[in-house]
Amino acid sequence: MQVFINESSLHSQYYTIDQFKDAIKEFINCLDVLKEQNASQTSRSDNLYLMSGIHKTNLSDILRQNTDLSLRFKDSIQKNNVKSWENAKIHKEGVTYVYKDVDYNGYSIAEFAERKTQDRSIKGFLLNFVGSPIFSENQIDVIKESSQSILLDCNSNATSISNWFIEVGLIDPNTIYNPKSKLPPTDEQTVLIDKSKFERTSFPKNNGRTVYRLIGTDQLWVVDGATKHATDKAHIEIFHEVTRKHLGTSLYNEINLNEKYKVKDRQINLE
Repeated sequence: MQVFINESSLHSQYYTIDQFKDAIKEFINCLDVLKEQNASQTSRSDNLYLMSGIHKTNLSDILRQNTDLSLRFKDSIQKNNVKSWENAKIHKEGVTYVYKDVDYNGYSIAEFAERKTQDRSIKGFLLNFVGSPIFSENQIDVIKESSQSILLDCNSNATSISNWFIEVGLIDPNTIYNPKSKLPPTDEQTVLIDKSKFERTSFPKNNGRTVYRLIGTDQLWVVDGATKHATDKAHIEIFHEVTRKHLGTSLYNEINLNEKYKVKDRQINLE
């Protein structure tokens, strides 16, 4: 499996330093997930640290100004053995790799695209920084030399990576959830697997997670997919189907509404 950090997903899309820092934190979460799943190889461009999240402020600037964040970032990079692909570059200069009218020759997009053309069996994806309007899709279509279409999967958060691992068969969703995992449980690893108690609804997904109904009630149950709520703190958020208001939570392995964690004014979007 191959993962390419998409440095082009940093293109001055953030408005504040805090937004940039939050995006880096989510990126670190993604690297942690890859480490847990023993991803084969994660690669980067030599230009990664020079890409700007805010006008005139690049990744290197932010890390240099925030010691704790820098240490976390470097630790995740080292643990994942992230290496530059440029010494083993495959795509050639002068060949166009276009996405949304931009030629990405010389960037990770082009390198990954060329590797896919030479070996269609490669499983992998572009790892994007969150919040990029250009790279907001789960898959992008790169056109080589104005004729050849190359589809590249994309992920930008821990939940989407987890779902991707399931979709390509690298994670069995029916395995027992490990309460030490840094990933939130799949639906199949929670009480939602019990079809005598829960039914899948047709409502849009909530933060990427399917919404279920506790049969015979107006309660909607949806797994909290945030990595900070993984491990033994993994839980399910519960909402009222009619009012859409938050009712509380239940641990992932219990059918027990706990109103202690009810959040006032929180609602579920069902449209």
